[in-house]
Amino acid sequence: MFCTLIDKMFPISGSNENLFEDKLVEETKRYYSIESVKLLRQYPVIEYMKLVEQRLAEEKKRLYLEETTLDRLSRACEEVLIEKHLVIFKNEFKELLSEEKRDDLGRMFRLVKKLPDGLKELCSWIESWIGAVKSSTIKRAGYAGHNVPEVLTLLATGVPEISAKRLRPYSRSGTANPG
Repeated sequence: MFCTLIDKMFPISGSNENLFEDKLVEETKRYYSIESVKLLRQYPVIEYMKLVEQRLAEEKKRLYLEETTLDRLSRACEEVLIEKHLVIFKNEFKELLSEEKRDDLGRMFRLVKKLPDGLKELCSWIESWIGAVKSSTIKRAGYAGHNVPEVLTLLATGVPEISAKRLRPYSRSGTANPG
């Protein structure tokens, strides 16, 4: 009888479940939005990325959630922990490539590729970096403003070698390939 009364007072229907889920996702986004700003103030980007990986793993371990709720929650976390800070990631990406920090580049690849257009974003970063290397190489060689075959030779031999050397260790999954 008590259970029947409770059921009548607080019916559990799809709409109530959605309200709970919506509130959970909203509060999770709010929490991680605040935390991400604090963490980025306290730690370098590389350490922040490590913490993001930990937070995302923790959220996936929440076994009490329905699969659809977990998917929405994961997407919300990725949005506020990664997507919201893509400009910061992009700036760090250039440094990581220049310094050949493979583990950190792999970590960034794994995080950014979780986003809906993450791989497209990573490709544009790489293209931008290669363009900057080309320009820098031409200027250093003293060919700026010249349209001579040597420039083409320089670009054909130097830049692909530089970019291939730095990008070779990464598979499509964004993890380092041994060998």
